[in-house]
Amino acid sequence: MSRHLTIADALATIPNVDSPIDQTGSHDDPYYIVKHARPATKEAVDQAVNRLIYTTGESWLYHSKHIPRQQGNDCRHNTEYAIYTDILLYKLAGPDVSWYYRWHRSGTKQVRKDTTVGGKSGVARSGHKTKKCRCTARLVVHYYPLRDIKFDVELKQPHINHQPNTIEDDGHLPLPQDIRDQVEETLKSGITSDVRTIREYLQDQNANAPVTSRQYHIHTRDVYNKVYKWRKEKTTNDANDFKSVELWLTELEQEKQFAVWRYATISVDTFCFGFSSPWQLSMFENAKYLSIDATHHVCGYAKGLLYTIIIRHPEADRGVPISYLFTVDHSAAPLAKWFTDLKLLDISPIRVTIDCSNVELNAIRLAWGDTTSIQFCTWHVFRAWIDQYKKKARGSALKKKMELVVLRDDLKKLMWERNERKFKALWRAFSKKWSKRQFSYFAYFSAQWMTSNKSRLWAACYQLDTYTNMETNNYVESWHNQLKSVYLKRYRVHRLDYIVFVLVTKVEFDLLHDVQRRAAKVGPQTKRDLELAKTKLKADQLSHEMMLQKVSVARGGGYYVQSFTTNPNPPRYKLHVEGEKIMSCTCKEAQYHRQRACKHMYLLKRWHGNLTLRYERQPTAIQFSAPSNPPTQQPQSSTPPSNPPTQIPSSPTPAPIDDDHPTHDDDKEMVDADDLNKV
Repeated sequence: MSRHLTIADALATIPNVDSPIDQTGSHDDPYYIVKHARPATKEAVDQAVNRLIYTTGESWLYHSKHIPRQQGNDCRHNTEYAIYTDILLYKLAGPDVSWYYRWHRSGTKQVRKDTTVGGKSGVARSGHKTKKCRCTARLVVHYYPLRDIKFDVELKQPHINHQPNTIEDDGHLPLPQDIRDQVEETLKSGITSDVRTIREYLQDQNANAPVTSRQYHIHTRDVYNKVYKWRKEKTTNDANDFKSVELWLTELEQEKQFAVWRYATISVDTFCFGFSSPWQLSMFENAKYLSIDATHHVCGYAKGLLYTIIIRHPEADRGVPISYLFTVDHSAAPLAKWFTDLKLLDISPIRVTIDCSNVELNAIRLAWGDTTSIQFCTWHVFRAWIDQYKKKARGSALKKKMELVVLRDDLKKLMWERNERKFKALWRAFSKKWSKRQFSYFAYFSAQWMTSNKSRLWAACYQLDTYTNMETNNYVESWHNQLKSVYLKRYRVHRLDYIVFVLVTKVEFDLLHDVQRRAAKVGPQTKRDLELAKTKLKADQLSHEMMLQKVSVARGGGYYVQSFTTNPNPPRYKLHVEGEKIMSCTCKEAQYHRQRACKHMYLLKRWHGNLTLRYERQPTAIQFSAPSNPPTQQPQSSTPPSNPPTQIPSSPTPAPIDDDHPTHDDDKEMVDADDLNKV
């Protein structure tokens, strides 16, 4: 089929076709005329001409013959001007009106004379070859409203310097309008805004298209351009990023009841602002254990930082952000102001976990004083110790590798020893050993980490009452990793207003529903739930006779539970009870996993019947009652008591060594941390 027949078929798609097409000319002759006997409008002709990209691989741009070329391109998208042009042509030519189209590759590449090639450097950048090839082809559509033959199409001048409808020429064709409309419909539906997902869907829909057609070749950049335009319309309140952010904050504060803080003029060198949503504000009262950290590379400003405060949600068993702060000021001043404002909103944390940052340390002390305990993230502390050993250690590689194994064990003993007297004894032994083996490293460690003020920030013996939750910053590290990878796709050039949009819409929605789903126990069990189920199973598998042998009542209050080992003289552990809650156990497993119940706690709960676990989640809709007739109390007996003691010793008894050695703390998944400040 000749090309002019295909053009005629495309023009036949104009609405209200009621007469056949009359065509003249030969397909071998580049000059041909196609006539259509029916009324037409410019909009209908435009639509028909645009359909040629699917059949002939041609893309024509509307261009009036009587106005400059660039202005002609604009009038195709300006209905009022195009109608005026049509009327003008109608008056000049009597009853005839014509529409002119030029090939999209016509002309030459335009270079502004007032700019240097290659930008400020003056070095020409290598890129794709321009699509302009000086093609002289023109398409003219004539309309005769007062004649019998009312419509014809004429191709003036042949295509030169390229061959339409070939693979080589296909790369210069624009994305068809139908594909653009599909992308826009997908974005408006809210199903997904992921560029790769949309591209794969469109490729699947057009898999049967000819390989020489443009709709067969859909690139990620084609979809990204549409997604970026759609995203810009939703997130940009002003062309200036900082004015747009100010408008966002005003809307959040006045219309959505957000708590908003502005600490400096919002500009590229001074921006410092923060906010919390109403849902996040509702969690402030119970925010007793905080994890605070900063991350960079979330926006297009090199010095920009995002601080996040995370709490562990008790029902969802995951980290949840409750406040954000954006700043380019890396000092303690903005943090101190932020923490002070949070204090006015009834945030009085028992303990705050941070990485090894003196900036955050000073800001917390300025805002909350000595009422809040500060703990360095144990993971960051231990990493700093090992990194410094690798730098300062002397000797052969084999010697340093063997010593590192011993050093790790000694450092872990220091970090996790809960008795202050034993901690000091371990430090004396550590000093005696490592001052001889690696004096440079020992000098660093004693000066930087063993001063009275510094050791209290990481040693378990100085955090005895509060060293029970979020010993690491893994919750906030994991959250920052999710934000960058899932929501920001690892791009570092986002505008600030887009980051605000993501946090207050997508992140807020996902977090709220995930917390509700986890609290309702919909979906797979969390890692914590699986570990607790395994621990409870160990206690449930003991026979009734064995249970009675292992549990006894302590004289001064509390209970004793023997170890589950098969030793002739197994050690026993003391469990402390407050009211009807089992609070703690002196076994090694309970000391390592302070937010989990050990098997001894589960066994005591089974033995007693009326007691509950401190960390046990209580049902909200259905309440389960305890047995109505618990056994009577017999001191130092294996019979459960009817009135459990309520007196709790002020400090736990040192735990004997159990053969059931706990593994490393895997309660929270370890993620790669950003490069943060070290001591």
